[in-house]
Amino acid sequence: MLGILTIALLVVGVWILCTAEGVTATYAGGFIKAGLVTGALWLALPQLTSFFTKTPRWLLIGGGIGIALATLNWQLLLVIVPAVAALWFFGPRLLASTKANILPTISASLPPQTPPPGRRARRKREAE
Repeated sequence: MLGILTIALLVVGVWILCTAEGVTATYAGGFIKAGLVTGALWLALPQLTSFFTKTPRWLLIGGGIGIALATLNWQLLLVIVPAVAALWFFGPRLLASTKANILPTISASLPPQTPPPGRRARRKREAE
């Protein structure tokens, strides 16, 4: 679908460039530029989709918030870039350690599970 849009933008841009005169001819450059950008996006689409599926969601959100804050004041980049880099580096380790600490306490507080009525309980293996 993106390839069709690319071709359409380029064709319309060239058509306007060849046929229009005056102020209308200035729109041709915009159509051609938009066609080239969507063409580049179309060619890069497999890499972009793999990037967004492999990158953790929290890192994408943190980077988006960092970019939004950087648009307010560019000097905040001195704080934002190291913070996002630290999240990228230490984030998986922090998540793994919190999961390891939380799960044993939750499983220890749960009552032992009994089988549903009508089913036999599984035998536990004896140590050899």
